[in-house]
Amino acid sequence: VFLDAGPAGGATDALLALSYGHEGLTWYRWLSARYRVNGKDDAGFERGDRWFADAVIGVRPRQLRYREPDAVWMLELNLEGTARSERAGASVPDSGGTEAFLSPGLMWTWRNVAVKPGIQLPIYSDLNGRQAATDFRAQIELEFHL
Repeated sequence: VFLDAGPAGGATDALLALSYGHEGLTWYRWLSARYRVNGKDDAGFERGDRWFADAVIGVRPRQLRYREPDAVWMLELNLEGTARSERAGASVPDSGGTEAFLSPGLMWTWRNVAVKPGIQLPIYSDLNGRQAATDFRAQIELEFHL
């Protein structure tokens, strides 16, 4: 369970997730599924529950020695679905829907530091009402493992 301020504050959301992964010397693969139950905020607004599903395949182009910098090229399929939001018990018509993304990325590691740049490119969009479809998303993660 995690806290989320929501538009007016006071909402508490719950998240359930399952994942599977395999990291080999050459091939990587991951699957994950998540479901987020959104709570109602102090103003009576409740964002629609969300689900996410991801499938990832990655390849390390060459075998490395143990302490060498390492790069894994990845390709992901990301699916996202959102139920309609509600305000004071009434459905918000311009909310909810489904989107899918194809996401090329890289995981570069050196010892206990990892850098993960990636981009999500939309390949499918079925949003309810008048909502702008996602153009693209870009992200860079920096991890430091102690």
